[in-house]
Amino acid sequence: MFNFEQIENWVNHNAPDVITEKSIAIMINTFISEFNLSGIKESEKFEPGDVFQINQNHGRNGWVGAFVLSTEIKKWGIKGFVHVIKTQDEMGCAFIRLGWEEIDYIGPSVLISKGEQNGKQ
Repeated sequence: MFNFEQIENWVNHNAPDVITEKSIAIMINTFISEFNLSGIKESEKFEPGDVFQINQNHGRNGWVGAFVLSTEIKKWGIKGFVHVIKTQDEMGCAFIRLGWEEIDYIGPSVLISKGEQNGKQ
């Protein structure tokens, strides 16, 4: 999958000053996500406006299954929002950050305004 030199170089470049059990777990997940993302063909890379679905790895059942409109694509995952219906005529947004292991790619958004793409109403 990957060799020790790849891991060592990545850790030397990305490790926080203070190493804790939690930071090690985050670094491992981020490294694996970056490694997996780098293997994606150029045409398959994601863009803001793409839709993702939150999977069971998220750990909070209220979010699982929700569709997220991405506003930023990061090495570690995405920033985006879920549409929240306030009334029949008014929309809100619930903003969220998700790691690659917490989401599944659905596809590009079909109907999106510039304000919605930036998470603005």
